[in-house]
Amino acid sequence: MHSRKLDDWLSGFLRYMDNTEPPELYKLWAGLSTIAAVLQRKCWVTWEKDIYPNMFVVLVGPSSCRKGTAMGPCLELLLGERSVRLAAESITREALIRKMKQCNTVDISKDGIPHRHASITVWSQELSVFLGHNNPQFLSALTDWYDCRDPWSYETISRGEDIVHGVCVNLIGATTPSALQISLPDLAVGGGLTSRIIFVHAERKGKIVDVPIRTPKELALFEDLSYDLSIIAQLSGAFSMDASYLEKRIAWRRQQDIHPPDMDYRFLGYIGRRATHLLKIGMAISASRDDSMILDGDIHDRALKILEWTERYMEKVYRGYGMINNAVLFPQLMADIASAGVMPLSVLQKRYLTDVSRDDLLGIMQTFEKIGFCKMELSSGVTVVRHIENEGNETV
Repeated sequence: MHSRKLDDWLSGFLRYMDNTEPPELYKLWAGLSTIAAVLQRKCWVTWEKDIYPNMFVVLVGPSSCRKGTAMGPCLELLLGERSVRLAAESITREALIRKMKQCNTVDISKDGIPHRHASITVWSQELSVFLGHNNPQFLSALTDWYDCRDPWSYETISRGEDIVHGVCVNLIGATTPSALQISLPDLAVGGGLTSRIIFVHAERKGKIVDVPIRTPKELALFEDLSYDLSIIAQLSGAFSMDASYLEKRIAWRRQQDIHPPDMDYRFLGYIGRRATHLLKIGMAISASRDDSMILDGDIHDRALKILEWTERYMEKVYRGYGMINNAVLFPQLMADIASAGVMPLSVLQKRYLTDVSRDDLLGIMQTFEKIGFCKMELSSGVTVVRHIENEGNETV
């Protein structure tokens, strides 16, 4: 392989995205998803079974969060990598299956063994369009494709049983909380597909950028990212774990069994798959760093830090799920309050006059106070709602 131009691809991607407005977590997961897209099923790590680096990453937030801005460079980079097969944003289950069969290819791994796979990446800026409404067959198929079940078979009316070998689907999508509730009804939440998704939640954009124009330095950095991504795309074969990685992973798994994360009950299935998510993130970080295909202790720590940072806000995705009243209203109210920081209660009442009564709105605000999201207080004789959460950035 050729020598790389960047010391670490993911760090370079975050530098490239520095002069943009999305939250840092959006940028980080956009970069990880891009690496996963080029590694495909031709790379894996063995732990109980072969785990592949594909991910299902969904950016969740109101339309003002710059989800599309975070995802845009991913598409630009992937379109420049010929080995990556992309699916249309709006596609039926049957059409996606045909697409996978068409992109079936054979790669020779570093051990000289040919590996047949049908790897594809879904890039969907409107995930609700991709998932459709109340489409359990599609959701079930996506669950199988995430797990890379091989062979994967399905029944057709005209041909009977059809088989796809080496299925591997990587997904990066974006949606709003209300659209997510339409695409993933309450009965679909908790296990199955949602336990395999990394939900990356934000309630507002990361910062304001006055002049969002790419500088010559940023354009040069993008060329370096594209060049190094093509090198990463040449990786093939098994990742290995050194002693430091195994030691930390074993200690972490024992600790998680004793003290699992304190998360909403809907995340019980997700918690059971955290170990798999860590391996996938670890492979992406290793590929980002060099061509060794080795997972070490530092990679374990970095992957865990990313996952725990993401999980702090992940539960917010399910706000309003299962509630008979105001199911869609809750996340929108929270987004408005978080965006404003401080907002007169009368402004909220006027804004949602046709959706909720004054008494019900007060009840919702009291609920928000109990969960530590905001507090109501008097300011110059006016009742205001003050957001009290802090979604600070971290260095990864």
